[in-house]
Amino acid sequence: MNTLENFNAVIDYVENHITDELDINHLASIACCSVYNFQRTFSHAANMSVIDYIRKRRLTLAGKELKQSEIKVIDIAMKYGYDSPISFARAFKVFHGINPSEARNSDIALKTFSRMAFQIYLKEVNDVKIVEKGEMFISGFLVEPDGGNLWRKYEETTAVHEGPELVDWSAHEVKFFTNEGERIFIGCRQINNITVPHYEMLHIPAATWVVFEIDHKLDFGSQFAKVFEWLNNNENKYKRMTWNANGRVSESLFEINHYDHNGKFGKDRIMELWIPLV
Repeated sequence: MNTLENFNAVIDYVENHITDELDINHLASIACCSVYNFQRTFSHAANMSVIDYIRKRRLTLAGKELKQSEIKVIDIAMKYGYDSPISFARAFKVFHGINPSEARNSDIALKTFSRMAFQIYLKEVNDVKIVEKGEMFISGFLVEPDGGNLWRKYEETTAVHEGPELVDWSAHEVKFFTNEGERIFIGCRQINNITVPHYEMLHIPAATWVVFEIDHKLDFGSQFAKVFEWLNNNENKYKRMTWNANGRVSESLFEINHYDHNGKFGKDRIMELWIPLV
């Protein structure tokens, strides 16, 4: 099986076991890759994490079952992986816009998130580049990967609070892949290592990076075949980082999505994907 078939096999498994406890390690084994490669490839190709995909599918099916049956809300909640009616109701309202009891007793149409299918790759990314970069200090915030607009907090803060002096206005989205899931630190590179009020700071050590170019003018999810192939063939070269964002410390594999608004991204909508090497 090729990469495309492997990832569609993951979708098949998720759909057939949607009410079971789904283990990321097992899903990665179906995709024939490491947990790190699986999480980051799925995230890029689907434009969401695998955990977010599972959550949206479960809430879609739970809403359908709520509408079409007399099963108790607590039983539906337990069936789709929620340990209490309260946590289920909270997630249900965020996704559907109304709480479960309102959904059952009204004619309001619920939100639907359909089963995903990975399509044939249309374009490979550009040639791989290897570059050296010194240490970096990113001023910004640790945000939730499924929190909608990742940059909302940053934009709201910069509107009312003066930030640090920046190297430039290039945007950095630093994605950490941990055993607990994906975390993201967003921000811009500052010229020193001084944390200013109202902002967090992330220190990224000097490293050698492999760099891929991703063209945002084209189908975003279809450009990762070559990235995945390279990563799968060079898995022993990834560098782990013990990162510190205002005292929250963890060691994990990571990557950076770099958006140069005054350069390639601003002119040609080309993002750089940076992955550190040992």
